[in-house]
Amino acid sequence: MLFSLSSFLAIAVVAGSVVARSSERALSMNPPEEFLKHSDSPAAPLSAAEPATNAKRLAQGLPPMRPRNGTPAPRHDTAYPGKGTRIPSAPRSRTSPRPPKKKKCNILVKEAVNGTVFGFVRPFWNRFGEFGPVQPSQEGSLEVSFSYSPDSLSRLNFSAAKYPFMGASVGFISGNDFSAGSFNWAFLTGTTEKPYGPPTELRLNSFGEATSIPVSDESALWTYNPKTDTLTPQWVNTDGSTPTNYFLYANDFNNAFLITGDANAFRSTFGSPFPLIVMQMPSGPLLVLPFLL
Repeated sequence: MLFSLSSFLAIAVVAGSVVARSSERALSMNPPEEFLKHSDSPAAPLSAAEPATNAKRLAQGLPPMRPRNGTPAPRHDTAYPGKGTRIPSAPRSRTSPRPPKKKKCNILVKEAVNGTVFGFVRPFWNRFGEFGPVQPSQEGSLEVSFSYSPDSLSRLNFSAAKYPFMGASVGFISGNDFSAGSFNWAFLTGTTEKPYGPPTELRLNSFGEATSIPVSDESALWTYNPKTDTLTPQWVNTDGSTPTNYFLYANDFNNAFLITGDANAFRSTFGSPFPLIVMQMPSGPLLVLPFLL
């Protein structure tokens, strides 16, 4: 089953250190060097947490929590109804939803058109707090964890240390809305919990942590396809619309994954033919691949 683009998953990640990479930037998508803090963040252990209330669980398509030990069962009036009192009909039986499935895996990045393999996402950000560095070995690469329901669309949240989600943050000189003809974009970054919806406020995330520049972000923007084991991002504009998204890899000195509403406008603005990519989660034995950039 392919979950539609309204099926969004917030993906918990093992956040890591900011990786430095020196290069001259003629057309940088990021702020000048003086904005960088040049401080490393320790790796953050993954710690998934179930929703704490029944309201949150039901909103995510999960069954309500079981009563805790010692909690008295709800009391019911056992008296027979009075004569002539209407008795509401019993609700019709419904098929119980299947329990959500949990998935934990690494992410392989491929060129979307010809299948060229770039590598596995590393458990580190680049120096601007953006996901982009890759490595040839699956072992030791970034691990993501999430749950999804085969019966219903799920929007899931996990708790861990700082910036536990792989979300997307608005680019340094970008607006919040994607559209045809606009180069606006968002980098994949580490974010905190945010309900599904448009970017409504400036927030700290891994980009802001690295640069001291708060930007808007979204975390619940992923669609999972269990048939192909792929993850697809979907940005939400400030008016609630969901524009066409293009998933690109700035595989030059910028070294970052990003999404935009117009791939050609973005490429022409920054002067590089950045490739379209797909993110896939391989199963089976660990892989070691040729390192292609």
